[in-house]
Amino acid sequence: MKQLLYILLLCPLAVLAQLTPEQQTYVDSLKQATTTAPHDTLKVKAYKSWADMIYAFDPVLDLEINRKMAEICNDNLQKELSDKEQAFYRKMLAASCLNIGSFHAQQGNLAKGIDYYTRGLKLYEELGNRMNTASSYNNIGYVYHMQKDYEKAIEYHMKGLALRLEINDTLGIADSYNNLGIAHKELNNDSLALSYYEKSLALQRAINYTRGITNALHNIGAWHTDHGNYDKALTITNEALAVSSEQGDSIGMSQRLVVLGRVYYAKKNYPKALEKGEEALRIASTSKAMHQINLAAELLYSTYKKMGNYTKSLAMFELHVKAKDSVQSEANQQEVIRQELKYAYEKAGRR
Repeated sequence: MKQLLYILLLCPLAVLAQLTPEQQTYVDSLKQATTTAPHDTLKVKAYKSWADMIYAFDPVLDLEINRKMAEICNDNLQKELSDKEQAFYRKMLAASCLNIGSFHAQQGNLAKGIDYYTRGLKLYEELGNRMNTASSYNNIGYVYHMQKDYEKAIEYHMKGLALRLEINDTLGIADSYNNLGIAHKELNNDSLALSYYEKSLALQRAINYTRGITNALHNIGAWHTDHGNYDKALTITNEALAVSSEQGDSIGMSQRLVVLGRVYYAKKNYPKALEKGEEALRIASTSKAMHQINLAAELLYSTYKKMGNYTKSLAMFELHVKAKDSVQSEANQQEVIRQELKYAYEKAGRR
């Protein structure tokens, strides 16, 4: 039972936190601007700011907003535009593609995720936007990771890391290190994996990025769990869980609860493992995040089995298989391959 925290361009979706009254007032003004602004560029900017405010609280609304942004951008790109306007709409369209892709990837629909990630990648490359090109590589690497093609995931993360090093994107470099660590852990390159996690944590601390720090702590805690350092794993993971709870990061909470459950399972404290697993599944189900449901159900299947509750163990096994299949379906795998070949062909044609 392995669970590590991947970092996408967007932070993990969350639904438990709420806007402050001041933030809600600002969101209301942005919402009004999407209908009253005198020019579509202003409407798109309002939609973008609105999405940036609420994506962590309402992923479904975020998806709707990004779809609306994409619609406006596509409509305008069919018109006669100045170079500046065309660049603006292409940039915003690319951003909406990555955000829509992240939503679908988090929900386990990797076919749609890779489709939108590839659209965004092509636009960012054409615009010469190296920072977001690197983020696109990162997100495509995530899709390959979810398909268990870890070598291919590493290939894309290394492409992203190279660009991030060129432009000195400290946060991006830290994210790349984190994701490379996860891929190498899956390939049993354990020492290299821990080295990448620690590099990521050092950079996240250097820029005082709280979410990044907790992500790195999460993965280091999981690493120590796998290596039998249970007390250290509990200390590190509980620290990360406390921050995730304060931030209202539901996916992060679910991920860390599963790691804690795994520690208690390894220590043969099955009631405590059950407690953490059930809480993780409840939170993941609220967010409809299939990958997290898969991992929580896997933990619960094993725990119920050890406790002799075979009826519930079977139910959790069936949920685990269902969630896993939705992420690793044949349709998803075929679409990933198709999009890679299509991207390679079109890129060759542009040279």
